[in-house]
Amino acid sequence: EYKAYLDVYRGYAGEASLRLTGLTASGGKTAGMAEVHLAYWFNSLAGWDQYYLSRQRWGVSAKMVSLLTAIPATADDGSTSDVKIDSTIVDLKYRFTPGLWERDESWGALLSYENLNYGNYKVPKIGYGFFWARSMPKIFDDLFNKISFFRYPKWVDLDMVKYSTSLDSKYTLGDDYAINFHGKILWTPRFYGEAGFGAKKYYFLQQDTLQGAALNTFYGTLGLGVNF
Repeated sequence: EYKAYLDVYRGYAGEASLRLTGLTASGGKTAGMAEVHLAYWFNSLAGWDQYYLSRQRWGVSAKMVSLLTAIPATADDGSTSDVKIDSTIVDLKYRFTPGLWERDESWGALLSYENLNYGNYKVPKIGYGFFWARSMPKIFDDLFNKISFFRYPKWVDLDMVKYSTSLDSKYTLGDDYAINFHGKILWTPRFYGEAGFGAKKYYFLQQDTLQGAALNTFYGTLGLGVNF
């Protein structure tokens, strides 16, 4: 006798995490950063089941980032000063193939808004880019699994954003971008640890004073989070 059955996987739509980051800026200076991250993936838009425009396509994420200490920055006139940086980033994401986060591999496009407080400057800006996400490739998963602490499901994602337009007409942006690689280890379906690294460049000019600032940063991140 044989019995037929069907396994049903029900994923979590949202996630929230707290992260601590070590950052290295231009000139080799280091600083600490605190970050709060929230994300949510919609199963559909108001129950609309259209394959390309609704079902398991859209997600939104928000990050609130703050430096714990000031870092030196170089302005366009060559002067250097210590600045504090606070930033709020909101991303709207669209998957090219439908599916569940932490389950189905996908590429996608994103639209990003960043409200940057850089010293005395306040620069709202819009950017565009792409993301990629999947379970950890087997060759790397096997390496991590040699340590019992890491023998849990793993999920990795990459996003790249080019910020091209300031929403405040008195600012123009230069080569302003963000690249981030991020990984999660799911100790339970609900609780996870995470780590990541990336690079971010701030570059803007205030048109009425012809002054601005440029800063290259590289960072590594550790955090804990929960799915909901």
